[in-house]
Amino acid sequence: MKRQLPFFPMTCNLVFIRISQLAIGVVLYALSVSTHAQDGQLGGTEGDGVIPKFELQHVDGSTWDNSSLKGKPWVINFWATWCPPCIEELPAFNNAWKTLEKEGVGLVGINIGEDAEGIKAFNEEVPIDFHSLVGDPVNSLKNWSVRSMPTTFIVDADGKILYVAHGPREWDDPELIAQILELTGSS
Repeated sequence: MKRQLPFFPMTCNLVFIRISQLAIGVVLYALSVSTHAQDGQLGGTEGDGVIPKFELQHVDGSTWDNSSLKGKPWVINFWATWCPPCIEELPAFNNAWKTLEKEGVGLVGINIGEDAEGIKAFNEEVPIDFHSLVGDPVNSLKNWSVRSMPTTFIVDADGKILYVAHGPREWDDPELIAQILELTGSS
């Protein structure tokens, strides 16, 4: 009589699936780590395409969409309050905003995971001086192809994505600001 192992094939499939998930996670992590920049360098990858259609709520209650960004270049940062590198770079973004605003470059953060009230409460502890939108964690990440946090897009006045930076940066570094201004034609 042949002995059957009824759970063996199922167990092998489950192990294979778990190993595959782990491998994909390792690859995504390696990609996000490998794109972190040196001090004073933008790093990341050249962008292609244009920003996706969107409609998001600003923490002040107004609605922003693609037309809100028309007419000037933008730095668009995806962040979350649960993301330590995101929080770490917020003071540098606040400082960068002082220069970028004078040069006609917009700066907006799209928060993933919190509602407007949660963002406002967080802002009492960690101030954000630039525009802040409430992102939809499912559609915002997918539509913008955000694969790690933080992710920052440099966009021209026509909505063309010029550059994508994965991971934190010292956004107030004068060399990095000069690169942004050069990319966007604002220098």
